[in-house]
Amino acid sequence: MVGTRAVAGVADGVPVFCLPGSENAARLGAGEIIVEEAPHLAGLARREEGEEEAE
Repeated sequence: MVGTRAVAGVADGVPVFCLPGSENAARLGAGEIIVEEAPHLAGLARREEGEEEAE
């Protein structure tokens, strides 16, 4: 289990990551969360962008 308060999501078709302020926690979040979730969030961003174009 990763003990960090990192948050990720998609805003206006762009993956956004919010990491904690401590250097060690940011490294942990980047290595264990961002690297793992980036492909999934990029897919969500592309899908969200495609939905906006369809409207």
